[in-house]
Amino acid sequence: MFSAILRVSVLALAVFLAGFGCGKQESTGSGGGATVPGGGKATTAAEKAPAGTITVKVGSVLPKSGDSANFGDQTEKGILLAVQDAKAEGKVWPEIIVVDDAAEQAKTMTAVTKLMDVDKVSVIVGPVTTNCAIAAGDRVEAGRVPLVTPTATNAQVTLNRKYVFRVCFTDDFQGKAAANFAFDTLGKRNAAILTDSGETYSTGLGEVFATAFRQRGGQIASHLTFTKGTDDFGGQVTQFKLKKPDVIFLPTYYEAAAKCVAQARAAGLRTVFVGTDGWDSPDLYKLSGGAVKGNFFTTHFSPLEDRAVVKKFVQNFRAAYNDDPTALAALGYDAAMVVFDAVKRAGSADRQAITNAIEATKDFEGVTGKFSIDDKHNAVKSLVILETGEKSPAMKTVVNP
Repeated sequence: MFSAILRVSVLALAVFLAGFGCGKQESTGSGGGATVPGGGKATTAAEKAPAGTITVKVGSVLPKSGDSANFGDQTEKGILLAVQDAKAEGKVWPEIIVVDDAAEQAKTMTAVTKLMDVDKVSVIVGPVTTNCAIAAGDRVEAGRVPLVTPTATNAQVTLNRKYVFRVCFTDDFQGKAAANFAFDTLGKRNAAILTDSGETYSTGLGEVFATAFRQRGGQIASHLTFTKGTDDFGGQVTQFKLKKPDVIFLPTYYEAAAKCVAQARAAGLRTVFVGTDGWDSPDLYKLSGGAVKGNFFTTHFSPLEDRAVVKKFVQNFRAAYNDDPTALAALGYDAAMVVFDAVKRAGSADRQAITNAIEATKDFEGVTGKFSIDDKHNAVKSLVILETGEKSPAMKTVVNP
């Protein structure tokens, strides 16, 4: 199904975007649709849906500003590509409304409330970060509106939720995979951990890794923290040099990872770092000046994967945006396509009908892998481990659940 849809849609999207360039995307208000680079609209309520299609209003809460803006940009690009593909198939006609939450919980709550109560969306795609997804979950549960996060991996996001789903793997799986990789593939036995004390995503992963690594027989030399937004990792690097771990687990977002690794290398610390999907951004290499070379991180997708659906997605993404997709783009695409598939199977834009259909998702052939939604509303799927170069990552291995 995907190949046929993508062949048709990429031509339309490439022509559509060609006149606009690839600048920063803007968020819009009610009924306006998501703005494509340069000011064009991806889809609007004013466009007339073809006869026989199901029109569905979809809200999306993404960080379009702030430290995580690159995550929001990539995720939105994937979502917009999915919108074009759904329209090309002719079954579902999405009207997308994107609102910026800057990866801040208070703004997330405002954005979700607006989408639910003012825009009257049937379903929400997002948020991107764990803290924001947890906050959004509180609101959509009360309003009984289905929400699919593309990327929030912490267990709390879907815990005891009836209306919250994810298409990414969980941190329990990711943290264990990182620990096993460090122990088995890298042969490390003495690990240190550095986490962001203000991010549930980071602290949760640190705990999972520590437990799994010890269970394998490894030792945790030290478990340090830093404060969100810090620019100076000198104290932590000094502690690592004293403790002499043979691997450092750094489950953080790309900005902190780039600064920490660059400062470690400048101080002469050559210990290998293992990161997580928060590293997955082109800015990791730019901000570190290439200093991240020779490390590893777990993530959801690689454009180098040898699967037909991946090759087609990468081809179409390049045609639309003149760039390679990151895991965030791939997850944004999959999250939106899961929603559109659910709308098609539900046969309507009714919130509860969409919720029930998402819950019944089985063997979905996504670009981030083939997966089903389990009874805890999590996607059961594989992950990939990438090795960092100076400017981009290389495929290392695939880990199956």
